[in-house]
Amino acid sequence: MNYKLITCIFSNNKGKAIIEYLSKEKTIITADRSNSRGTSLSNARGIEMEVITVLVEQSQADEIFEYLFFEAELDKPHNGIIYQQNIKKASKYSLPKED
Repeated sequence: MNYKLITCIFSNNKGKAIIEYLSKEKTIITADRSNSRGTSLSNARGIEMEVITVLVEQSQADEIFEYLFFEAELDKPHNGIIYQQNIKKASKYSLPKED
């Protein structure tokens, strides 16, 4: 099975809600959220950015990429960046069922 790793860096503090949506609505549990700080021409003040990484099966990649792009408001100028890359190997991961 082929996988894609999608990385999304953005500044609108929607990361928690995005991760919850991916888990509940798309049953994606291979996602992580962290924070980053740096400067660039469009981020001269060094605003803290959120970073989400999501590992998905290749068949889901376009759908999840599009969801992240619009939900993180990357269609607006200077809000962040998103990219995906091929992953050569990954293990199927699942959470234990709750009682």
